Amino acid sequence: MKIINRFYLFLGFFLVIFISLLILLWMIANFIKIVDVSSYNYLRDEIRVFRTEYLRPSQKYRFTELHPEFANVDVNSIIRVIDIQSSNISRRKLLDVIWNNANDRHKLLPNNYVNISENANHFIKKIDKDNLIKQIEEIQFVSKDSFFSKSYHFIPKKQNGSLILFHSGNTGSFLKYMKSIKIFLEEGYDVLAFSMWIIDKQPEISVNGSGVIKFRDHSFLKFISEPLRIYFDPVVAGLNYLTKNNDYEKIIAVGFSGGGWVITVLSAFDQRIKLSYPIAGSYPLYLRRFRDWSTWQETFPPLLKAANYLDLYLMSSEGQERRQVQILNKYDGCCYSGIGWTTYASIIRDISKNLGGNGWDIFIDDSHADHKISNDAIEFILNDINKYK
Repeated sequence: MKIINRFYLFLGFFLVIFISLLILLWMIANFIKIVDVSSYNYLRDEIRVFRTEYLRPSQKYRFTELHPEFANVDVNSIIRVIDIQSSNISRRKLLDVIWNNANDRHKLLPNNYVNISENANHFIKKIDKDNLIKQIEEIQFVSKDSFFSKSYHFIPKKQNGSLILFHSGNTGSFLKYMKSIKIFLEEGYDVLAFSMWIIDKQPEISVNGSGVIKFRDHSFLKFISEPLRIYFDPVVAGLNYLTKNNDYEKIIAVGFSGGGWVITVLSAFDQRIKLSYPIAGSYPLYLRRFRDWSTWQETFPPLLKAANYLDLYLMSSEGQERRQVQILNKYDGCCYSGIGWTTYASIIRDISKNLGGNGWDIFIDDSHADHKISNDAIEFILNDINKYK
């Protein structure tokens, strides 16, 4: 009986010590967070990276090792874009998948413009505490199927003559990424920022034989004609409007997650975009055997028939002064993590040298273990832009 009592006594003692240590660590973490948020975020990222790399052996093929199934994939046999001529052929096919009449894209313009600077000074002050912004113009686009897109054209007080197109994808409003947008504004870039249609508005549409359906998922687009236009019409319209009224030195595209997918496809067919940086936006389909199948539009068969992902990467780097750098988060808990990129990166990089541009490359962000745009990624993008500006 005494032995049992001693056991429970020691167990209780160690539990108290353990709980006390947890509380102490929690207090220290919150103290650091209050005193220095950047240090807190750095420590958090380091801990999460350590946990992902060393404490999850069952997920090694997801983050740190190449699955044997991918080791012998003949990547060259999948690629159809090998020179400028084949790139142009794939581009025409891609345009025909998006638009029944590809020339329609040249006529696209927004439906409405609102100068937010005049109507919402309190809003400007809330998002622009550093007093960087000269003006914000809200650009509205409504499609024939009543899909609504709202983008903001941020104009900095000190402009450098170039435009960054930013797309936040499915992860929330682009306003959620004001930290990244403000860094671009600090550098003097105009920023045209978009969210995904599913964030802006989920319309209710009458579908023949099915009644009225609320379009609350990407897969619902299969019920309408020209479904990919929902992703690209607003962006092309915004670019048409701004380039009509501004003579930009360079147009650069940055997209995250689903926005990275938009930028991957957009920069493949719209050669006005000189530099593109899709972040956590795509993987070739052969690498999605076990995960990362993603949303409906990413595996739309007509799209892949016209140009698969390897083709799109190359098309985005084809042409004078054109370049793409794919940015992937190595330890991303959501999408396109790990080292699957090693199966295609060197091949795409080599082929891109024959396409008359500044090449294709890849940047692997191993500074964190989240689905996010990191400071390292933004720093890399700015340095790369300056190198090829």
